[in-house]
Amino acid sequence: RSDVLRFCEELDRPPLIIVDYLDELSIRNTSSEERHGLARITKELRKLACEISGGLWTASQIHRAAYDQKYVKKENVSESISKVEKADVVITISQTDQEANFGTIRFCVEKARERALPPDRQVMATALKDIQSFI
Repeated sequence: RSDVLRFCEELDRPPLIIVDYLDELSIRNTSSEERHGLARITKELRKLACEISGGLWTASQIHRAAYDQKYVKKENVSESISKVEKADVVITISQTDQEANFGTIRFCVEKARERALPPDRQVMATALKDIQSFI
């Protein structure tokens, strides 16, 4: 925390904190369930991002039952739904085998705090092969 605050003082713009990835973080010296630890970490990271007037970007796993679903939804997040509850924006990424063969992937805005979501909030991306060539 202190390192992030010190770093932010040196920036001339709001920072973006990227956590790769939230489900791998843990709280030391705790005997509580993992989901409670993830809820606490999520709350503290969001609090830090607000304190520095910046953003927080992370990824999370879905639970095993959602692996074969065509559309991943915010309810499919693994371990702790509080990760979704604390988030301002939740974007899911889905891909069927057929879409993978065509090099496409779907992004869906599942949550946008303080914004009404349109019924069709999915975006198809087809340039993934081009993107992958740069990675």
